[in-house]
Amino acid sequence: MLRILPGNESTYARDESMELDKQFDKQFSEVVRIIHESRYNAIKGVNTELVKLYWNVGEYISKKLSTAEWGDAVVEHLADYIQRKHPESKGFARRGLYRMRQFYEVYRDNPIVSTLLTQISWSSHLHILSKTKTIAEKEFYLRLAVNKLKSKYKE
Repeated sequence: MLRILPGNESTYARDESMELDKQFDKQFSEVVRIIHESRYNAIKGVNTELVKLYWNVGEYISKKLSTAEWGDAVVEHLADYIQRKHPESKGFARRGLYRMRQFYEVYRDNPIVSTLLTQISWSSHLHILSKTKTIAEKEFYLRLAVNKLKSKYKE
């Protein structure tokens, strides 16, 4: 019969837990892999929709400005309108709207890059846009960010 001395309950529980870990390591690791994969897919889904939203808003603004249907002042009015009518919508200030336009205009003619766009976060895109000059540099860092994100959630 196993006797647990008073004060040693947590040591016994820890030893028992470690033994269970060894017995079920492969199965438990599979559950953790499933958790990580689902988290990755959830993040990817949210990022995909946000990036599509910002692309579509940028495209809309770009087309309105390029056809002279809108002037720069209209973009500012749009930002004010969104803030007044939909204060819960963050990121649509004048600066954000112009970033969306820039995002669209930089990548619109590059089909290789467009397949990568929805795989990383908006903040990663803003960083890449602000720190790189050429489309080749942008593509390099987009691929790097995508690979880093995939490896992070595959561990």
